[in-house]
Amino acid sequence: MPAIVIGSSMRLHVRMIGSADHSPLLLIQGLGMQMTDWPGTLLAALSQHHRLVLFDNRDYGRSSPCGPAIDPALRESDYPFAPVAPERAPYSLYDMAADALSLLDALRIDSAHVMGFSMGGMIAQIMAAQWPDRVRSLVSLMSSGGQPVLLDDMPGAQFLARMIVHVPDRARLIRRMVAAQSAWTGPHHVIDPRIVVRRLELGYRRCYRPAAIHRQALAYASAGDRSSLLRCIRCPSLVIHGGADPIIPLAFAEAAARLIPGASLMVLPDAAHDLHPAVVPRLSAAILAHLAVAAPIRIRSDVV
Repeated sequence: MPAIVIGSSMRLHVRMIGSADHSPLLLIQGLGMQMTDWPGTLLAALSQHHRLVLFDNRDYGRSSPCGPAIDPALRESDYPFAPVAPERAPYSLYDMAADALSLLDALRIDSAHVMGFSMGGMIAQIMAAQWPDRVRSLVSLMSSGGQPVLLDDMPGAQFLARMIVHVPDRARLIRRMVAAQSAWTGPHHVIDPRIVVRRLELGYRRCYRPAAIHRQALAYASAGDRSSLLRCIRCPSLVIHGGADPIIPLAFAEAAARLIPGASLMVLPDAAHDLHPAVVPRLSAAILAHLAVAAPIRIRSDVV
């Protein structure tokens, strides 16, 4: 199942893992991330109990581009930490949430558990609020509390800004990406440079679109304050955040847990803004426990 057409021209690259007899779990990735960035150990644990639906967001991975891959004029200072007017963004978080809903339609899935990482968590929150009959439970992972912006003084902000700048020297680009990964892993864990370089090389060959990362950043920078939207979420919700997150402060996740009625908050003190192998066992156990107590999902007989 390499790609599914939604709308008139948008194609989303999709992969499904696990038994079709299990309840579906839609996984939504973050800014400039691909579905191949989910840790294999996490997928293995979740797929024992759920039918995983992975996809590349619009404009990245192998899904449809929404503009050029590279804009030589982009500089780090162009990263939209401040709010931007909606007309400046070629698409919005709400468009990306509609993409995910259309994907469920195309797969003939009436309703699913939904989990999103970082920007993917924002998209998942919008889905849960706007289409409550389609989202049976929500996992908001290392994401926001409806705030309209990210903070440019967070330790990882400079690495976000660098992501939109084209680096023609591949070796230099990989070194920069390794440095970013080290920063996002935080002070409590270390990365294995050989493993990280291998994963980054594979990701680079699959997709390199720094200008698309800028467009995705504009999507959330133009989405405005979403706190009232979070108050509308009624499905069982779990907010998970790293205590050492260098991009999205823990206070943002705490705000989400307060705003979403009945939401639970799980803080991983040693986690930052990544899914390090050291936190995956705790993470997968918490997610599975949350999904197990959520409302059962009716599976259509003609589900893909």
